[in-house]
Amino acid sequence: MVRTFAVGGSPRAILSAVEEIRPQGTAARRLVAFMGGLSALGLLILVSSLSMHLSSRAEGTGGTMFAIGALAVAYLLLWLRNARLLVGSGVIGERNVVGQTTVVQASDVGRLLIATVIYSKNATPQRILYVLSPSGEALMKLNAGAWGDEAISKFVTLPARALSIATLRFHRVSSRPSPRTRSVGPHSTQLC
Repeated sequence: MVRTFAVGGSPRAILSAVEEIRPQGTAARRLVAFMGGLSALGLLILVSSLSMHLSSRAEGTGGTMFAIGALAVAYLLLWLRNARLLVGSGVIGERNVVGQTTVVQASDVGRLLIATVIYSKNATPQRILYVLSPSGEALMKLNAGAWGDEAISKFVTLPARALSIATLRFHRVSSRPSPRTRSVGPHSTQLC
């Protein structure tokens, strides 16, 4: 789908045709069904506990499940409806959940970095696409799994900039020092 809109948002902005790429969203669609079920179960618990005069704990549990499920369904449906990757002649960008558009000129892109981020040893690795300026500032950050390989490949090939692939590991910071951590003044270093 190709739509025309003003790049930059100013009245003197140049009109540019961009392709709007929808998120793949297969996991999000499954999660909508799950969270809808959670919300329905919470509503059932809430209504039955009110009608049977059960404890306030049951009412609180049902109300919390209903509220969390309903908010999650609303957010996911908004994301599926509004979020888009924008690829056009000389521009790349994204539209977020609330419809706010971020557009970057292809000439402003210094490097694209696809990183596999591992937050802990039990967490599922996530592929993240970073759009970096020539000075190294992150202009955009996209979850590659949510958009799908086809959308990311269209997004990556447009700027014709250097593409780097890396694996980053982030360790959770704990409040207590581990036996492998050595304290040096106010800083601590991890021994490998």
